[in-house]
Order: sequence, then structure tokens, then C-alpha cells
Amino acid sequence: MIRLLRRRILVAVALCVLLAGAAAVISASAPAGSQPRYVTTAAGAFTLTGSIGGMSPGVTTSLTLTVSNPQSVPLHLQSVAASIASAIYTGTGTPAPPTCASYLTPTLPHSWTSWTGPTTIPAASGPASPGSAVITVPLSFANSPVNQNACEHVTFNLSYSGSAYYSDPTTTVLAASPNPSNIGAPVTLHATVSPTYSGTPPTGSVAFTGPSGPLAGSPVSLSGGVATLTTSTLPAGSSAITATFTPSATGTGGGPDFLGSASTATSAVVLAGCVSAPTATATTVITGTYNGSYIVGAGKSLWLNGGTITGAVVVNPGGQFAATGGRIGAGIVAGGNSSVQGTTISGNVVSLNTALSLGYGTKVAGVVQAAFGGPVCLNSVTVGGNLQLTGLTSGALASICGTSAPSVEVQNNKEPVQIGGSATCAGNTFSGNFEVQSDSGKVTVGAPGFGNHAAGSIEVENNTGGGTLAANGTSGVCLLQNDSPAIAGSANTAPPGHLNTCNRTA
Repeated sequence: MIRLLRRRILVAVALCVLLAGAAAVISASAPAGSQPRYVTTAAGAFTLTGSIGGMSPGVTTSLTLTVSNPQSVPLHLQSVAASIASAIYTGTGTPAPPTCASYLTPTLPHSWTSWTGPTTIPAASGPASPGSAVITVPLSFANSPVNQNACEHVTFNLSYSGSAYYSDPTTTVLAASPNPSNIGAPVTLHATVSPTYSGTPPTGSVAFTGPSGPLAGSPVSLSGGVATLTTSTLPAGSSAITATFTPSATGTGGGPDFLGSASTATSAVVLAGCVSAPTATATTVITGTYNGSYIVGAGKSLWLNGGTITGAVVVNPGGQFAATGGRIGAGIVAGGNSSVQGTTISGNVVSLNTALSLGYGTKVAGVVQAAFGGPVCLNSVTVGGNLQLTGLTSGALASICGTSAPSVEVQNNKEPVQIGGSATCAGNTFSGNFEVQSDSGKVTVGAPGFGNHAAGSIEVENNTGGGTLAANGTSGVCLLQNDSPAIAGSANTAPPGHLNTCNRTA
């Protein structure tokens, strides 16, 4: 309130907050031209108290304002104004002179001489500990040359108004796709940054960090609240990756519109490929259409990089073939190492006396047969015909992970075989029978959370390398028998009335 105490030249002014009925409580509002970022639209978003010493007409003094923020996020105060809420005459003589009535309007007889926002008001550290900041506003009282004592014994009760906005808290969520992937295959990281209140897409950048530090190509600018990075350099195994959002330094109101945030670590699982085939260093690279069949000779290499080969690919011993996307019209016959990812194959895949990797969404219309070589890895492959691994001899691990096929035969293999059974080897789905027979290498078939399912029967018989059979399901019979050393079986299921000998202790 403002009370004029002395005639002509000296005016003593006292400002106080009236908790009942005074508008010393200011609702937060958004800066002009931006979408509102309200902490709350109700009164009580923050409070303002002020004090001032003596004032004289025409003399500039300072109004000291304390802003108190009870919110859990910082506020950015943009503007403050004061107006007369009411005026009370406290004198004992005649009512206030008519000249004073000109002051009894929404405009206080003063002017701000300078103050520019925004000023950041810290967040509250607890329910009883609001954040606060002090601002000083130069204030000059109007100098009327006539009747300077016109408002003697008049008390002005002030109300405040103003605007404030906040830096919206955010959350960052990271996803990797595909997950798991094959080594060398592209993995796309999507970081989605979401505001807590405003609904306005945040602006800024996201830094992607892997086990060895920032990933190549990072940081990435947000677009519509999403940052995307594709990398092919993740190592085999499980890589912990995080995404950290850094907001634009200057927002609509002068300060940052958003608060930074970091995702929880996401495990991107990369399966070690059975074979590493050349890509950029290949003798021949096909990105368009090659009509007919292509023969890869000994000492030569071919990379199908998203293109089309209308016929078959024949890889002679000593040759190498890699495919990353694209289409093969008549299958693959491989006597040399082949690594195929994300490729559609209209025919069969036959691999003899060599290593074979099929992964990352490869689709084979026909059968997949691998014999007398190895290792062989299938990861996230769709096979239209039968799947057969026979007589593999390399001694390295053969694996079938996250793959669908009709009947599957894994027979007479000397190298260890894993079919589902781990975080890096998801379970498989077979629409027919599933047979693991006469293998001399260790067999691992399923595990809790990573089991396989066969619509036909499951038959694990006559194996001599030991191993485990766990958490697999069948719509037919489940047979575990005649293995030496015995294979440990547990948590394997078959429908009621169907023979199930698959839960035997080794």
C-alpha cells in the first residue's frame, strides 16, 4: 500500500501483501507466441512480496520484489506490474481532494524505469522450502506540480500481475531395432523425448553413448521430439546404450524451454556372425539389377547392397558373398562363405563345406540346407521350406535363433548346436516336427524365457555330446531318449494325453 505522509515533496511508501483478497498471487502464463507451458493455471503458481523506502515526487527509488516459487520446476519470470486494487482515506477532515481521484484508476501514479526478464526462479527443494529470487525494480512517483499533497491520508492497496513460464521437464526413451541383430548389420536407435506438461515437441539434440563412448554420428538434432541414429559398429554381445537429451540453450522466452533428461540404459544385443564376408572391399558391388545368375569365382567376392539378382548366386569354393538387403530370384548355392542379412531369397539356400550366416530379417521361400562345413548361424530368418543342418564339422557354435520354419532336422553334427536358449538367441517357432538327433557336439535347446515351440513333435534322441532341453513346447509328443551322456530336460510341455518324456534329469 502507498500512503502519502508529508505535503509537497516527500512521500513515504510501504508495499505489503494482503493474503486475503489482494492479488499478490500470480498465475503463471506463457510467453507471447509460444504454446503455454503452465505449471498450473490456478492462482498460487508463485507469490510476490515487495517493500520500498521513502519516495519523493519525481525521484526514482527502488522497489524490491521477492518471488517465491512453490513448484517442483524452475519458473522464468517475464514481467511484473502493479495496479491500485483500492484506496482508503484515513484522514479526519474532509474526504480526499478531487485531484487525488485521478490516481484511483487501474494505473498507479508511478512508472517502471527499467526491468527486463526473464529471471529464473529456482524450483522448490521441498514442500516447506520454495525457491525464491529477488529482483529490484527502479520506480519513480509521478510529480504533479499542483496539489502535491492531494492524496494526504490516502492509503493505496496494490495488486500485482505478471507472467512466468517454466522449463518443461522431459523424459527420454530409447529403443533399438532390430534387437538382437547380427554383427555388422545396421541397428537403428530411436530416442523419443517427451515433455511433461506442454505437449510442444522439445528442441535440442540427443547424444547416443555406447560402451566405448559416443557413437559415430552423435549427437543428433531432434525432429518432432525424435532423434534417430543408425550404426553398424556395435560389437558382438550386449552393449549398454544411453540417450541424453540436451535442450536448446535459448527458448521462446529467453531461457531454455525444456529441461534435459537421459534414458535408462538399453541393451542392444548383437550376435556374432558365423562368417565375416566383405562389403565395401568386395570385388563386385551390385546396387541395381543384375539379370541372370551370378557366379562368384575362387578368390573373388560379391556384395549385393540392396540390389536385385534375378537368377541364382553361385559361390565357388574360395569365393565370398555378402548381401545386405535386396532380392535374389533363384536362391543361393554356396561352396564359399556367405553372409546374408535383410534379403529376400525366392529359391533355396544350399551351403556345402563352408560357413553360412543368415540373419536380420532374411526371408527364404524354399529350403535351407547346410552340410559338411560350418559354422552356420540363423537369426530372425523366415524359412518357407524345411531347415536341415547335417554333418557340420567346424567345431564352432552353430545356432538357430528367432527363426520360423516348417520341419527342422539337426543331425549328425560334430559342432555344438544352440537352438534358442539365451538372451542372445531367442526361441524359434516350427510349424511341423523338430528333430535333434545323433549329434556328437553339445546341444542347447531352449531355456526359461527363450524356449522353442513346434506344432508337430519334438524329438531329441541318440545324441552323444550332452546338453540341455528346457522350456520348450509342442502340440504333439515330446521325446527325450537314448542320449549318452544324458541330456537334462526340464519345463518342457506337451498337450494332455500326448507322450512327454522330455523332463528327465541328466
